[in-house]
Amino acid sequence: MDCEIRKGFSLIELMVVVTIIGILAAISIPQYRKYVLKSRTSEATSNVNSIALYQEQYFSENNAYISLNVNPSAIPTAADAGGVLNFDGTESTWTELGNVFPDGNPLRFQYEALAGQYDADGTSTLSGDSPDTAFSYYGDCSASTQYAPEDWVINAPYAWWFVVIAVGDQRDYPANTCSIFAKVNSRTQLFIEDDIE
Repeated sequence: MDCEIRKGFSLIELMVVVTIIGILAAISIPQYRKYVLKSRTSEATSNVNSIALYQEQYFSENNAYISLNVNPSAIPTAADAGGVLNFDGTESTWTELGNVFPDGNPLRFQYEALAGQYDADGTSTLSGDSPDTAFSYYGDCSASTQYAPEDWVINAPYAWWFVVIAVGDQRDYPANTCSIFAKVNSRTQLFIEDDIE
């Protein structure tokens, strides 16, 4: 009796393997994207907390908080190389605060801080920024809520305050919707809007 030895796989076996690979890819690719976006969120929370620590150190040396101009100069988007823009370590307000990030450090978020001091009755500003000053991100993130420090700061007579904000365009849709992370000196928790889970 002749026994024929089969070499290779049948078409059905190959189709089953391809189907299994397709199912695994359909599950893993969205999970990978979610993981990448979550790592970007951790960059923002870590950097905002670092800037807040530098603000506290600055306050202990100067008895005032410092307002920080936007840095990088635009909100990084997917259109930028690698979705990042470089930090400008030569910008004067950031130089005065200290070496928070190295010059040229690639960032996925734009950072800004507003700071000031309330007057004797806690209703207006004695020095620094006014708490109703809007943050600079709104033009690029027009679909996001526009915030000002007064949305988070607790006003009290002669109280010093600062708000550090990180803004990033992490979404492809809807357009101009940005993730916003804010840290206030008088609160331990971050304010987060439209983060990627």
